[in-house]
Amino acid sequence: MLFGNNPSNESLSLGNTAPFEGVILGSNPSGVAKHHARNSGLVTVVYFSGHARRAARLSNRHFMEETTFFKHYRICVNEDGSPNEVGRTGAATNYKAIDTRSKEPVTLQLIPLAIVDRTKRKQFKERARTAQKLDHVNIAKVLAVGVEHDYFGLVSEYLEGETVDSWVVAHGPMPADAVLRIGLQVVRAVAAAAFFGLTHRAIQPSNLMIVPGQSPDGGWPFVKLLNFGLAGLELHSEGTVARSRG
Repeated sequence: MLFGNNPSNESLSLGNTAPFEGVILGSNPSGVAKHHARNSGLVTVVYFSGHARRAARLSNRHFMEETTFFKHYRICVNEDGSPNEVGRTGAATNYKAIDTRSKEPVTLQLIPLAIVDRTKRKQFKERARTAQKLDHVNIAKVLAVGVEHDYFGLVSEYLEGETVDSWVVAHGPMPADAVLRIGLQVVRAVAAAAFFGLTHRAIQPSNLMIVPGQSPDGGWPFVKLLNFGLAGLELHSEGTVARSRG
């Protein structure tokens, strides 16, 4: 997806590029949609009129007015006023936020309520609240859950570090003793969750955060299992089949 303007009202050419399929968004005084096909790829060029652009700006402004969730958690903003997005977890957008009471940073995960399976919302909310009870050194602490501003929101502790998959990409395979240490910490975390009848469903390197400090047994790495509060979330797919995120 590309973004840009075309005040000249001219058609676009991709030159000798590789086949591409996508959407180009931009502005054009005529507000007319155009199509450009090349190299068996299809590019849909959609230009917005001035009215549409103003509506988009108003929509963004409306979102920015709703930066505080559950009374105490305010989304941090960048220098340009946009919300400070720190990543994505499936359908959840993760933002850095501040607890206005303690001034400590937290992670706020927002999922549009419209894509959460309506018949499973209550059950999922109960599971997320149960995840709040988890208090284990190897599990990212869930601080708050609920529905607000047409989003399902989940607040958890803000962790500095990098996920295991990112570490491997940057540094290569982990030493065997480090892999064993991670496995032991994951087993302990899963056992603690099982006491509350919770499972994770997506124990994988991208859901394991390497945080500063030593593991409980005094070695490296020290990891925390992420996204326990999202376990079992069922979302509407493009069709009629629901899928699970965890």
